Amino acid sequence: MRRRLEASPQTWNRLARWVITSGGVLLILAVLAIVAFIAREAFPLFGKSHVTAEDSRSPAVRSSALAAGIDDDRDLAFEVHPHATVFFRIADGETITTRPHPFGNGVAATCARFDARRGALVLGSADGRVAYGNAEFDVRWDGEKRVVVPALRWRGTAVLDSTGAGLEDATGDRDEDGRLAFVGRTTPGHVRYVATDESGTPTGRLDLTPQVGSVPATSLLLSLHAALLAVGSADGTVYVWQLGDPAAPHLEDHIRVTPDTITALGLLLGDQTLVAGTSRGDISSWLRVRYVIAKNESEVPVRVDQQMLAPGQEATMLDRDYGRRLGHIPGLRFRTAGQPWTHVHDFGRHPGPIVAIAAGPRGRTFVTADALGHLRLQHATTCRTLVEVVVDGTEPRAPAFAPKGNGLAALSDGQRLHVWGVENPHPETTVASLFRPTWYEGYAEPKHVWQSTGGSDEFEPKLGLVPLLVGTLKGTFYALLFSVPIAVFAALYLSQLASPGLRTAVKPIIELMAAMPSVVVGFLAALWLAPLIESHLGATAGALGGLPLGLVLAVAAWYALPRRMRLAARPGVELAFLVPFLLGAVWAGASAGGPLEAAWFGGDLKQWLFDRHGITYDQRNCIVVGIALGFAIIPIIFTISEDAMAAVPPSLRTAALALGASRWQSALHIVLPAASPGIFAAVMLGLGRAIGETMIVLMATGNTPILDFSPFNGMRTMSAGIAVEIPEAPHGGTLYRVLFLTGFLLFTFTFLLNTVADVVSRRLRKRYGQF
Repeated sequence: MRRRLEASPQTWNRLARWVITSGGVLLILAVLAIVAFIAREAFPLFGKSHVTAEDSRSPAVRSSALAAGIDDDRDLAFEVHPHATVFFRIADGETITTRPHPFGNGVAATCARFDARRGALVLGSADGRVAYGNAEFDVRWDGEKRVVVPALRWRGTAVLDSTGAGLEDATGDRDEDGRLAFVGRTTPGHVRYVATDESGTPTGRLDLTPQVGSVPATSLLLSLHAALLAVGSADGTVYVWQLGDPAAPHLEDHIRVTPDTITALGLLLGDQTLVAGTSRGDISSWLRVRYVIAKNESEVPVRVDQQMLAPGQEATMLDRDYGRRLGHIPGLRFRTAGQPWTHVHDFGRHPGPIVAIAAGPRGRTFVTADALGHLRLQHATTCRTLVEVVVDGTEPRAPAFAPKGNGLAALSDGQRLHVWGVENPHPETTVASLFRPTWYEGYAEPKHVWQSTGGSDEFEPKLGLVPLLVGTLKGTFYALLFSVPIAVFAALYLSQLASPGLRTAVKPIIELMAAMPSVVVGFLAALWLAPLIESHLGATAGALGGLPLGLVLAVAAWYALPRRMRLAARPGVELAFLVPFLLGAVWAGASAGGPLEAAWFGGDLKQWLFDRHGITYDQRNCIVVGIALGFAIIPIIFTISEDAMAAVPPSLRTAALALGASRWQSALHIVLPAASPGIFAAVMLGLGRAIGETMIVLMATGNTPILDFSPFNGMRTMSAGIAVEIPEAPHGGTLYRVLFLTGFLLFTFTFLLNTVADVVSRRLRKRYGQF
């Protein structure tokens, strides 16, 4: 009976095979599941935006509407009519409340503008007056029921045209001190400007018509907080005034945008991007870009990028950070030349003349409308059209966003309010914006930039991944440059030349290095090693220069010994002979570094690097990272390389020694090539560890995402970027998904490295006969 219960060896083999196979399959499935999850979270970045038309009805008012707006949930809306503003339900057109205009005496409004970014509503009247107010949708709670209560609060009025001429167009806003500024275009074609204080008393009045010239003004624009005023004309010129003092506008610039008539203007959030629309349907964007005047005050020609400046010559050019990059050149001086508006992008042409441009309340999206009924949702930075809709083939008027940008409304000639739900989660991300230079606000040219957060809601995230990619490659390169020679030659010496006792003592110590927490290594690199190297930069350079010299002297001294002594030496004595030379060379180089720094570099090597070559030395830089990260990956490369060299058949070494080769020749020319598949695999594993390392590069690099190949600057790697940014990334937001895309790129990069390592290792095994 007992024999029947005992399993046969074949049964145990089948069970073991099943368990091992199941474990391998489950491991593969787990990895694939992780990759699928990362991809699922990242790939919505490249999804298309779309809008959904919603059923809507306008209130039963016979007059034509001048402007309109909606709330975030697209439940309530308002329309501005000549004598009142009507709030109503979108679904059935039921009127909730009606608010009269502040003009009184039956004076009708002739024009109106609504900006969802601040809820600002501006009215112009038939007798030359303007009014500023805020249309709001207040949210209240009645128990557990959410109630939206519309409100219209008038902040002030002013007389724009004292002659009583009617206004064809008007706009205005309030600054942070409560002062109001208005600009309007009257029926005779005059452009009037007026500013008031907090109490509504006029503080400044100006007729801008002479400054615009004899060409009629066709469009008006006033920025948020009344900081900037722009007027477009029929000859394609935009005139821009600065309103630092609202009572005294200063004409800052005039821009020749197009030979056609400018029919609409828009200023995006942040007041740095101007959008112009023309009678031909063209759309262009303009940025305020810094320019500098470079002057050569030296007696020799000086090259500034592609331009050669003769002595005494000066030139105006884009400010490509010349003050930092070229400030060390004697006699070359830079001074600011202002921030003129510079053409950046042209968008796709509309089928008809542009009639309106509305800036989005968040980000750099805006909507353009033409006279043939086409509305396009566009993004200024990426220069792409996100979505297009057609309004019954009629001219859409007064397009307006919902306060959070998730809805859009527009009036049509049929006096119907059209409402759309907008799903536009990641308009700022494309393959080009992630991996190619992008022209952001405040920059003189397209650049690779990573800057995910800013100090205000007007900040535009800059999520270029190239600085993180370059930072990862920089850190990995310097880590391998430091660790591979040390680890491989240490493994070669211990496996082939050292005595068994020395091998037994040293190998466990090196392997124990892998147990040191990476946070401790990063801590020591940041707070001890980095300041030490900075304060003794000349001595460090001398010590590094002394290492190869010490090695050469040690080898020369070894071979200068009599052959009999070298052959009689016990295995491992070479190390005892080599170490004193290396230590002596390092000490001599470090000792000579200070005097050499004083004699050749003016006593300050860091300042000399900047003065002569424009190189800035950061305390936490690639050299520090290379040493710290190299220290962390030495155990991996050493252990696998030593095992590979120890596995080389002893017959190969014996045959080489029998043919008269020395132990060093045997190790270098026989063992090293034979073990190359394992050494290559070790280097690849070390490379993978360096790419994925987080804490060391996070603490020892300064964590600055700059695109610079200098070894004296810091950087930010992809893994460090994920660690730093993920706590601040809103779930499902653009930054959140870009970080998942970064993780996907890390996984893909590591997978490709492992694949290449396996292919190369197989070919090396085949070449050297190790199967």
